[in-house]
Amino acid sequence: MLPDFSTLDEAAVDNGNADFVPLPRPRTRGDCVNGPRPCPWVSCRHHLFFDEVRGKPRPTWPGLEPDELPETCSLDVADRGEINLADIGRLLDLSRERVRQIESRALAKLLKRIQELNDE
Repeated sequence: MLPDFSTLDEAAVDNGNADFVPLPRPRTRGDCVNGPRPCPWVSCRHHLFFDEVRGKPRPTWPGLEPDELPETCSLDVADRGEINLADIGRLLDLSRERVRQIESRALAKLLKRIQELNDE
């Protein structure tokens, strides 16, 4: 279970209705680099709990809670430096070959965009 990263809403406490209000979500990498881990902001696009498939989110690791993932932030993984395709596959519950295919498509898109910018 994730630790409680909430603060009490003082007005609600005064009224006898103690609701929890989440802490403000980080806006930049600098705001979250030393933040709580596992990361509690599952809706962040860098969080590894959900993956988007055909425009719909799906859990990366069905059956696990966000705090049970081996890693929760893709930026933390990137900050550590080079990582091989097999390790990426383990983090995302994908095969090494599938990671290689995704990498290949992403690089092709980047190269196409660079060529378009150079032609302008």
